[in-house]
Amino acid sequence: MIVVGGTGLASTMSVAVLERQREIGVLRAIGAPGRTISGMVQLEGLIMALLGWLLSLLSLPLSVPISVVLARGFASVMFPVPASLMPESAGALRWLALVTVVSLIACAWPARQAMRLSVVRALQYE
Repeated sequence: MIVVGGTGLASTMSVAVLERQREIGVLRAIGAPGRTISGMVQLEGLIMALLGWLLSLLSLPLSVPISVVLARGFASVMFPVPASLMPESAGALRWLALVTVVSLIACAWPARQAMRLSVVRALQYE
């Protein structure tokens, strides 16, 4: 799931950079350093990833009945599986750390492309 999410975020940010080439060109023309533009792309990707994590956290109570049903299904077909009725808070924090790292990695290439965009090329883009 995390690989698919990271790939989706990377492609979304690549499209966002392509669509905003003119804006990036204007920022570069008025003196914005590449590091600032790269940071903007990284921050946007991180916010998207954190909103996705927050949405998943809000749906965490739904995991309890689903876990019980799946545990009973596996127990009837194969072998008994212990079902935990309380999700671990440490697990949610581990996912937060993983989502943050994957977001930064996934947005690195689009941020680099935005940072390396020349002013003339960006302003000529239609």
